[in-house]
Amino acid sequence: MKVMTAAAVLLLGAVLPAAAQQPQAEPTPPDVPVRRNVFTNQMGYLTNGAKWFVVEGLGEGAPETFSLIDVGKGRELSGKLRRVSGDFGTYHVGEFSKCNKPGKYQIWVGLSGKTLSIASHIFRIAHDINDDVVAKSLEFFAVQRCGPSKTGYNGPCHLDDAKRTDNGKSVDLVGGWHNSSGLNKWVAPSVASMPGLLNTAVLMDGAGLRSRIYEEVRWGNLYLHKLQDPAGYIYSAGVGGDRAGPLYANRWTDNIPGNKDDRQTNLRGSNLANQHVFIWTQAMVAHDYGDVDPDYAALGLDKARRCFQWVIDTAAKRGNRYAYYDTGSGISAGLQMFRATKEEKYKQYALDMAERFVAFQEQEWIGNQKQVRGFFYENSERKNGVFLGLIDPLSLIAFCEIIEALPKHPKNQSWRQALEMHVRDCTQVMAARNAFGLVPRGVHLRKPTKPSQYSTGRVPVDRKVGDLGYRYFATTSGGARSSYRAGLAVALFKAARLLDRPECAAIAQRQLDWLFGANPFGISLVIGFGHVPTPEYVFTGFQPRTPWLPGTPLQGIFADEYDRPDMMPGHYVSSEPWIIHNAFLMWALAEAKVYNNTCVQ
Repeated sequence: MKVMTAAAVLLLGAVLPAAAQQPQAEPTPPDVPVRRNVFTNQMGYLTNGAKWFVVEGLGEGAPETFSLIDVGKGRELSGKLRRVSGDFGTYHVGEFSKCNKPGKYQIWVGLSGKTLSIASHIFRIAHDINDDVVAKSLEFFAVQRCGPSKTGYNGPCHLDDAKRTDNGKSVDLVGGWHNSSGLNKWVAPSVASMPGLLNTAVLMDGAGLRSRIYEEVRWGNLYLHKLQDPAGYIYSAGVGGDRAGPLYANRWTDNIPGNKDDRQTNLRGSNLANQHVFIWTQAMVAHDYGDVDPDYAALGLDKARRCFQWVIDTAAKRGNRYAYYDTGSGISAGLQMFRATKEEKYKQYALDMAERFVAFQEQEWIGNQKQVRGFFYENSERKNGVFLGLIDPLSLIAFCEIIEALPKHPKNQSWRQALEMHVRDCTQVMAARNAFGLVPRGVHLRKPTKPSQYSTGRVPVDRKVGDLGYRYFATTSGGARSSYRAGLAVALFKAARLLDRPECAAIAQRQLDWLFGANPFGISLVIGFGHVPTPEYVFTGFQPRTPWLPGTPLQGIFADEYDRPDMMPGHYVSSEPWIIHNAFLMWALAEAKVYNNTCVQ
């Protein structure tokens, strides 16, 4: 594999972020003040990983040079900062990826015309820097357990869930996890968290961690298996998602089934994408638990087969009306079923979905510009580009998986070309449009028409490349999602390995850097990791409330109507934890560790 050098990453057109930290233990010399203006990854850096930092402009002199200081030992290396003007303003960016020596470090920034320097907080470089976050993030699932749990923070709880439904039928939906700072158990976050957990178990070292993840997957399935109708499909709403009852069922109950405080649900069938992800995860259970617990593996396979058969039986009703996320999730549903059974029909399904997926790609220069192409449309109408939501990165992840799983297939080369175009002519180009290397949530979006909910109430305004619109953020409650940042990082680490593109891995790392503090606010969005306290969202609708646990990513930074970053500290839009953010972050950190330990020399 190629070694990722500064020259390779500078193909991005803009440089990438930076230094990491733990609470400062050693004193900084008084003539070098620590400033939040030096934006770094506050969690730490992998020894072989990309290492960048961003410096905000200061009135006391423009940042020009920097030194990497090995704490207690002295200067490790020096370099020049690069001035980058982009979508979020003008910043100065430095890189120290050449340093792969474990230890504690600090960045000192030299200012033009001044003898004074400024410094970052102290941070670590280590080969296992991600491990602690993964372990702590996993524990959030145990604390969020609902049902007959001994680890849930108010357990056992909700033992009367969904004993009555909106159509009079009775269904037992006890178990699973509370999704967020609330007590609801929506289907999509619960289902989509499973691939993150299962893939983290495969990628991370240590039988102990793997055993804990498998235990947590069992708990999640306690609920997900109950969501499956006898016909094979899984239900749509879960508990709370149907918006039935006060505060969307966001309340504690008396645990006694059959009275008026039982939380309700409905029995509608969920969308095709959720069916696919359910099949995907149950097929992984069938494969991964085979040697550990054959009976449980067989149960997972039975659940997956029944759901898959329902998808096939109802395909005629859908015709060719597939969306981007339908086809992406369908790739992995077919692949994982083929992996678990070796039956060709499942492999063929994955191939069919891959062809539909590639058909959504724009491979021409459109919109009076020749800078960006290779993005994907929402559906076969090819009018609106994909705008990444809570779990949409699973589609690009799945596309990478079929490229890796079927290297000798006749279509493999065309798949690689499609992936190459996407990362080279879309992801890489768009990440270069700001100093933080942030990838927009979508390109060629529909023209915004709904007013912003949390800023001025005006209709959002797209940024432009030619006639194409794009945004980094949304302005509504669905706008701030750490899961799509982490999920995109998973896909980009996979693409970097498949295409031998280290600059792609650098962009992946930048998405994680953003979550850990290399953002315009200098705030780590992961609880317990960073020198700037994370703003807490306190929901007072019930007691006890969800505890504040280390390793938990918050919703994240959103924006005003002009797509300017906004934090709104303490608001649920930016500061609420969700299990899906944990699952995707764990997966991304595991992918980063594997990539940097195997693909970087």
